[in-house]
Amino acid sequence: MFLAIELLAVLLLMAIGQGVLEVSPHAARRVLVTWVAWVLAFAVGAAILSVRRVATDAVAIGLALLAGYILWWIVAGIVRHFRGPGFFESPKAGELGELAQQAAGLPARDCRKIARRLLRKFDGSVALLGLLPLSGSVERGAEEFERAWGESSEKALAQAAGTPFGGAGRSNLLFAAQALCLYEKESVERVFARLPARAGRGRAARVEATEQLAQSGRERKEARRFGLTAPLRNVRDGHAASGPELEAVDVLWPPMGLIRCGFNERAAALAVSHGALLAYGALALAMGRGSGWVFLGAAVLVHVQALFAIGDFAWLKAHGAAGAERGQGRHEEI
Repeated sequence: MFLAIELLAVLLLMAIGQGVLEVSPHAARRVLVTWVAWVLAFAVGAAILSVRRVATDAVAIGLALLAGYILWWIVAGIVRHFRGPGFFESPKAGELGELAQQAAGLPARDCRKIARRLLRKFDGSVALLGLLPLSGSVERGAEEFERAWGESSEKALAQAAGTPFGGAGRSNLLFAAQALCLYEKESVERVFARLPARAGRGRAARVEATEQLAQSGRERKEARRFGLTAPLRNVRDGHAASGPELEAVDVLWPPMGLIRCGFNERAAALAVSHGALLAYGALALAMGRGSGWVFLGAAVLVHVQALFAIGDFAWLKAHGAAGAERGQGRHEEI
């Protein structure tokens, strides 16, 4: 019975830690749904493993799936390297919804729904480029705004495809769209045009274009209105930063990174989850209970995920979402 209580506790603490690290809103609902799903999954797993004939096959399938996931993770990392660098990560529905609300003044729920439907047709970078001209426009209804955003995104896609980079594959098309989000069209076309024609406009050409735009590109007014900022650092090691880099204190205690980005409530929830996992894990090991390793392993997992998530929250800070969480307009429940 005590082991079952420990399992429920570690799943709850992990759900809290991972739930608040998602940049999309409604963290409390996400934590509850995640925890219930995990509890049901473990219950089903325990029922399956209780049947000896089924248990052997289930373990073999699980190991095969784990090996497949590890292989997919390695391949995805290699693909991301050769598709990069970019100016920022393509925004997701929640992030686009926040920006659309600034542009249209519509309820947050409607903006997120519109953003999700739009992402079925366009990449997030293209949708963001289509949203920029709508900033500061006359307020309109949800249907009218969705239609205008869709038409603007079609034009944005054509604009990105019409640049010297845009016609050389999907990676370069999205690279061109991100550049047009941050810089004036004339600056982007001038930099793209004077780069030497390289085979397929590959990674080396994108790195050079990013650095030249950072040095001489003229920032777009609409981007500044949304809080988008052009990168200022060298990007040869990956994609350009959209917010502050990790600091030493973040590596030691990730909640500090969320506090620096302005997400104090999420930082508090993460600190409680992470601290409880560490504390109980150490206490359990001191008492001679092997379950302490499970809690410490979960704490390490949450720690690593938090380090990756700080960059996402930095991106949101640059777009004004942190102010919303602090109560300036749109408060998000944790």
